[in-house]
Amino acid sequence: MIGAFLSRSNEHRQWLRNEKLKAYQKFVETFGGAPLTNGLTIIGHDDREAAEVVAAYEEMYRVCLNVQFVAPVAIAEEMNKTTKALGDLQGWINDLPKAMYQQYMSGDLTAKEAKAANEAMTADIQAQLQSKLADFASDSIGRVDVAADLMRKDLRI
Repeated sequence: MIGAFLSRSNEHRQWLRNEKLKAYQKFVETFGGAPLTNGLTIIGHDDREAAEVVAAYEEMYRVCLNVQFVAPVAIAEEMNKTTKALGDLQGWINDLPKAMYQQYMSGDLTAKEAKAANEAMTADIQAQLQSKLADFASDSIGRVDVAADLMRKDLRI
């Protein structure tokens, strides 16, 4: 009976280590590909490229959530910070066009004024997005480094 208990305990420990390793590898693959910085060059290009960036950020969010299920508390807390930052970024991006529209397109505008306001608004949105993504990228790189170090320690690599 003791042998069966120890065997089961060892099997569970090995299974958990393998699951952590898969989750950690996916994390490194996802964040190592750096849509963090690629997003900066895609802004202002076609909708397909923008959709790819959005999909990459959504994948980063999912990967962080998956790591939280198998990781110890310290790593889960780092992943939670990253998912919160991704959520905040997404919320900010979702709210930006509405805020910009209210700022630039309010009032009675002639067609010429509306065209000029639209061009100014588009340029302002692109500039703010680039700035926000740059800030997110630099913050995320630090969080990824911390998380990767904790993951190595967890796996004793």
